[in-house]
Amino acid sequence: MGVVTVEDLIHRIKRVHNALDNRKKSDLSDIKPIITKDQNGYYVEVSFSRDDDQAELDNKVNTLIGNIAKIKDHLKQHCKLNDIADGKEIEQIIDTSPDMKIIITLDNIDKHGLPLRGSPRCEFIPILKNIKTLLALSTGTSSSGAASITFGLTAIKANTSESGNASLIINGDIYNEESGQKVATLLDTCSKAIALWESTLKSYGIM
Repeated sequence: MGVVTVEDLIHRIKRVHNALDNRKKSDLSDIKPIITKDQNGYYVEVSFSRDDDQAELDNKVNTLIGNIAKIKDHLKQHCKLNDIADGKEIEQIIDTSPDMKIIITLDNIDKHGLPLRGSPRCEFIPILKNIKTLLALSTGTSSSGAASITFGLTAIKANTSESGNASLIINGDIYNEESGQKVATLLDTCSKAIALWESTLKSYGIM
């Protein structure tokens, strides 16, 4: 790793956001209703994950997780070289966030596999499940924003106004392997971890 500059860290935050955006797809034209018929009549089914390539989804998810986790080492080096903070302080910031600890543990599992050589950072083994494409509707930040979907027999149509948005996103669930309990959703965990890095960089005058 070379010398990490302010520009390098900001670029890494942008890469994380790009990886987050890479889970989204605004074009819904590929989603076609499935029409079936039986003695009772016609039925229309719409699936947003029918054509998912699981390997591709897993790669996008692991890229996002890895990009978030790797900021740690780059931030620690930059802070040490510029006498901003020591590595212990960065680790303490991470320990305040259950979401960041889950991200770092997931990244370690992706890199090294199971079993991990030491104790997991988040104190349990997180397992990703139900990684698939979902439809997300958002009214955005405008009070007049709106978003809806019209289902037809041959296609579906997104209806949005102002800051409204309709898109296909990749999301999933995070489970505790031992207890079998769902802990969080992937998107929520990643979003909170990114927010922690951004607030940390701002507090150090980097952003």
